[in-house]
Order: sequence, then C-alpha cells, then structure tokens
Amino acid sequence: MTGVPAATLRTWERRYQVGEPARNQDNKYRLYSDEDVERIRHMAARCARGIPPRDAALQVQEGGELLRLG
Repeated sequence: MTGVPAATLRTWERRYQVGEPARNQDNKYRLYSDEDVERIRHMAARCARGIPPRDAALQVQEGGELLRLG
C-alpha cells in the first residue's frame, strides 16, 4: 500500500514512531490505519526528495505541510 519495505516500516516505527499499528489478535500482524498509511506515504515522499528520515519523521509528526502525492 505504501511502497515501503516491511523492514523499513519496522525501523521507522521503532526509531521515529511513524505509524502506530494495532495488532491482529490471531496472527499478531500489524494493522495500519488509513492515517498511518498516509503518514508513511508522506514520510517516504520526503525521503525520496532527499530529506533524512529523522527530519522527515519530525515534519510528518508536527503536521507539516502535506506533500502532493501523485
């Protein structure tokens, strides 16, 4: 859905608190909300434009101007 590899999602979740997925009761898979997906997409777009992940996460968390995606 986001185009971001699972390992990167886990790293962003751990390091930058981007996305707060719920867990499926049966298999413990991460369940991302629509809001989580949008935040991840915006962070990925910033990173693609050369912004370091730490700075991109701060911008997304602070509710910085949303980038037009596509």
